[in-house]
Amino acid sequence: MSKFISHFIAALAAISSVATLITFVFGWQVKDDTCIIKPILVAISIILICIFYAIYQTRRKHKIQLDLNASLKLTIQQADLFEQNGIIVIGVNEYFDSHVGDGIVSDRSLHGMFINRYYKDHIDDLDKDIQNSLNQQGVKPIETGCIRRHSAGKTNKYELGTCALVYDGGKKYILVALTHFDNNDKAYMTRPELNLVLGKLMEFVSSIAEASEVHMPIIGTGLARINRTSSRVLHHIIDTLDFLYDYPIIGGLYIDIKSLNSAGINLNKIEDHFKNGIKE
Repeated sequence: MSKFISHFIAALAAISSVATLITFVFGWQVKDDTCIIKPILVAISIILICIFYAIYQTRRKHKIQLDLNASLKLTIQQADLFEQNGIIVIGVNEYFDSHVGDGIVSDRSLHGMFINRYYKDHIDDLDKDIQNSLNQQGVKPIETGCIRRHSAGKTNKYELGTCALVYDGGKKYILVALTHFDNNDKAYMTRPELNLVLGKLMEFVSSIAEASEVHMPIIGTGLARINRTSSRVLHHIIDTLDFLYDYPIIGGLYIDIKSLNSAGINLNKIEDHFKNGIKE
C-alpha cells in the first residue's frame, strides 16, 4: 500500500506542477464562479489519472531484468522452461539416472519431465549422450559400483555440479548433478552445496553458451529438499551470482518460473530488494 500511495503522490505532484506552470504562463483562471462543475470534473479526472498511474506502477510484474555485472544480465520471468529457445538447464541427481519411476526419477520433477518429454522411447540414446559428454570433458565418477536400492539405478556417482551437455531436436540441454541420493533413493542437498553447484554450472555455461540465451529453473527447490521457500532460494541465487561469480553469459541468463503465484514469488519485491536494498 505504501508503494501505491507514493506513486499516487508523485503523479499528483507532477500534474500539479504542470498545471501551476500553465496557469502562470497563460494566466488561466475560472472566470465564472457559478460554473463550479468544470473545476470539479478536472479534479476528479486528475485523481483518476493518479490512481490509474499508481495501479500501473504497482501491478504484479511477470518479468524483470537485473544487471548483475557488465557481462551478465539476469532475467526472471513467468514462463515454461521447456518452451524456451537457447540452452536449457535441468537439475539431475548425482548418478545421472535415466529411469523414471520406481522411486528413482520422479515424473513430477523437471528431470523426469525432461526424460518423458524428449527421451521416453529412446533412453539408451540419452545414456550415450550423457556418457559421451562426460568423456569429452574427461570427467570421472567419484565412486563406482554403488549399491542402489533399485536395480534400474545407475551405479557411478559423480561430484555435485558435474555437467553433461546433450542435444535433442536442435536444442541444447545442460544436465547438472544437483542432488545426492540417500540409501532410500531420496534426493537431498545442503545449502553450501547449492553455492558449489551454481559456481560449477556458471563456469560450464560460460564455456559453451557463446551468444545463446541460457534458461534455468530455481535450482535447489522442490525435491532437492533444501528446506527453504522458492522466494528465499531465488534471493540466494541472485546474491550468489552477484557477489561470488563473474562468468560472462553474452546471451543472458534466464530463470523461468512456470507460476509465480504457485511459487509464492513477487517479482516487484525481488526487483526492489536488488535495486533499492528493500528487504522482502
